[in-house]
Amino acid sequence: MPHLHIFNPENDFALALGRRSYTPDKGAVAIRRAGCLLPLWWAKPGDFVLIENDPEIFARAAEMIESYKLDGEVVAVPPADATAMPWGWSHHTRRRLLDLGMDPAGLPSELYLDNLRLLSHRRTAITVSRLIGMESRMIAVEATTQAEAQRAIDHFSGDAVVKLPWSSSGRGVIYTNTYSASTLSGYLAGMIRRQGSVTIEPRHDRLRDFAMLFESTESGIGYRGLSTFITDERGFYAGNIVDTQEGITRIIGADPSGFIKPLREALSTVVEPIGYRGPIGVDMMVCRDTSPGGAEKIVPCIEVNFRHTMGFAALAAARRLHPSEPMIITHSGLTHFLQPPQ
Repeated sequence: MPHLHIFNPENDFALALGRRSYTPDKGAVAIRRAGCLLPLWWAKPGDFVLIENDPEIFARAAEMIESYKLDGEVVAVPPADATAMPWGWSHHTRRRLLDLGMDPAGLPSELYLDNLRLLSHRRTAITVSRLIGMESRMIAVEATTQAEAQRAIDHFSGDAVVKLPWSSSGRGVIYTNTYSASTLSGYLAGMIRRQGSVTIEPRHDRLRDFAMLFESTESGIGYRGLSTFITDERGFYAGNIVDTQEGITRIIGADPSGFIKPLREALSTVVEPIGYRGPIGVDMMVCRDTSPGGAEKIVPCIEVNFRHTMGFAALAAARRLHPSEPMIITHSGLTHFLQPPQ
């Protein structure tokens, strides 16, 4: 049966609202439009990629398929026999596909999506961190009241990162040492009021960001590869690096392979209760240890994403292109890597 791939990056924001109605803002719509052809990198022969009914996008797709010898066919209407494979699942995604005429029998149930939303909560990263044996001083904590949040911030010596349970692309994240006590208190109150809790983690001396990519299938949790990304001078996401796995490891500057087995076991533990099947990205980082000597070390679990990520897009592009030198992939396309990896 063919797959219908869909790029819907607004899904993270829909998860925050649960079953409530969600309308993507202009920024989310612009990102979705810019990246709608990303799934062509991993589409297989006979698969489809859902796009807007726009001649410009159809022309862009034809050029991309021809230039990179990609598989898949772009469509504006879901084929009747295709299985939906969106970037991420939520009630919003399900409703959108129903509106497009897809058979509800072929879509996840509302109960499954409720459970997937809970699995996508940042507390899952806390659970995974404990299961893989991370040092307790490096593991985030969840707080449901301002008092709990402040105690956690104090525990991390006032230098912490506070995150909403469901957010994306750096939104819903604040750094405690950049605000006055009164301003921080107001932020904490608003965040907890909106989503019921926050997570608080120590602020690391971050050097490099990367991720391990997995997939949950009927056969279990499979490891798919490494990814790493870059940021601009303001610290904002600028793209994922497309390179060989050996090249990615050199850029990371550390070998994280020892975490594959414990992460597979931990992920299996958290996904099996709901039967989640699909991509999983575990965000990690290389940081400088605050202990005497300041050696570099890996923080093996920062966040866990139960959806596609740009890391999967970079991995798929690398396998198609076999690059001899690093490139960059963003929502809007592929470019040459114009600066040395940091």
